[in-house]
Amino acid sequence: MLVTEKLTKRYGDFAAVEDLNLTVKEGAIFGFLGHNGAGKTTTLSMLTTLLLPTGGKASIAGLDVVKDNFKVRSLLGYLPESVMLYGDLTAAENLSFFGKLSGVEKVDDRIDEVLGLLGFMDWKDKKVKTFSKGMRQRIGIAQAILHKPKVLFLDEPTSGLDPQGTQGICVIFY
Repeated sequence: MLVTEKLTKRYGDFAAVEDLNLTVKEGAIFGFLGHNGAGKTTTLSMLTTLLLPTGGKASIAGLDVVKDNFKVRSLLGYLPESVMLYGDLTAAENLSFFGKLSGVEKVDDRIDEVLGLLGFMDWKDKKVKTFSKGMRQRIGIAQAILHKPKVLFLDEPTSGLDPQGTQGICVIFY
């Protein structure tokens, strides 16, 4: 499902990621572990087509992340480390906006399904600007899975969540 060959990202003389060779099979759960600055987020940014590699190559479902970037994006769900949402919109309005961009059919039904899965229905019609970091994180997770992606990338998915929220997210994905 995901293959990298000598994937590299350099900033001048500094190699943020160097010669990463990786194969992840369909259905696998895989995680990057490492200290701050180890290149985890840079790697995710290249795999999600947000950052161009300076060397090597990567493919998702047989599609090159550079040459086929639009097709690759349609396969992906992505939760960045810092979730960006529209504060003046409700949780449902944010999800509807992103769902329509992703071509989700029956978007309102899917929003209810995902918010129910995350235990967040009580907050559906509240403005996002009133949410804590952990609550925003849950909406970010909802947005990432809304269109039923083939590949899901989560960068620090439990950041800002309390222990119960972390446990709930782990149950959903594992």
